[in-house]
Amino acid sequence: MNANTLLWSTGETSSSILVTQPGYYWVKAWNGSCVTTDSIWIRRDCYLNIPNAFSPNTDGLNDYFLPRELLSSGLTFSA
Repeated sequence: MNANTLLWSTGETSSSILVTQPGYYWVKAWNGSCVTTDSIWIRRDCYLNIPNAFSPNTDGLNDYFLPRELLSSGLTFSA
């Protein structure tokens, strides 16, 4: 989206922000007389599932020692 003006809940007006604390964040974008908003909750209580073993035998099961969420999120890995 090419917006003329952006305003984040943090007061910043850049095209992106770096979030370091949990909380509710929103952005409002203006392009002439058109306005849109979006928001997200950032929580600290995330769970990262890391296997405690791996079997690199190319059978498709536990071949890589990576957090499972990274593989399920579409991350590609090449050896």
